[in-house]
Amino acid sequence: MFLTLHLTGLRRHELQGLRWRDVSLTEATVHVVESKSEEGERLLAISPALVDVLTRRYQATPYKSDADFVFAHPQTGARLGVDRYREQLHKALEAADIPDRERIRPFHDARHAALTHLALTPKANDLELMAIAGHRSFATTKRYLHLAGRTFPAAAAALEDRLLADGLSTQPSTHLSEPDPISDDTSRSETAEIAGADYAREM
Repeated sequence: MFLTLHLTGLRRHELQGLRWRDVSLTEATVHVVESKSEEGERLLAISPALVDVLTRRYQATPYKSDADFVFAHPQTGARLGVDRYREQLHKALEAADIPDRERIRPFHDARHAALTHLALTPKANDLELMAIAGHRSFATTKRYLHLAGRTFPAAAAALEDRLLADGLSTQPSTHLSEPDPISDDTSRSETAEIAGADYAREM
């Protein structure tokens, strides 16, 4: 969930409502259908690292029908509650000694972090940002709503390059409730930048 949040910028309810029928691992896309606006219903390209993580999750989970949630409760298959993720994230932040961790909002700040890092990649532009985020910030962008049905694989790969420069561990998690580990080479400063930085722009 942490990687999906940071590599897509999905909203909390969009992440919770994601079902396997909305994910194409062969085409490397996620179709966001549970959103609060027409602009929010969008097709996103996902990076190769995230495809790999979701593929391993699909292989491991017993809940893999089209209607099942991607991030289902490991015992019941129900929509995963926010408290479970929040508790695990705060434990990780404490273990990593992230400053001001009490102020970090698990979902909202992750979305801001993803969009901010995406804005800082050289391959992203304003229209791509708005389409990926599912926003309508300016009246003139209504003329470009067809972009919500397009994907931007170059931008998704650039975001992965920025956030996961050292790559992911190839060792799969042995427990569905535990996230796949990120490389031990990831520095504390980079982790703090992802999780606790003051974000450069509001999306």
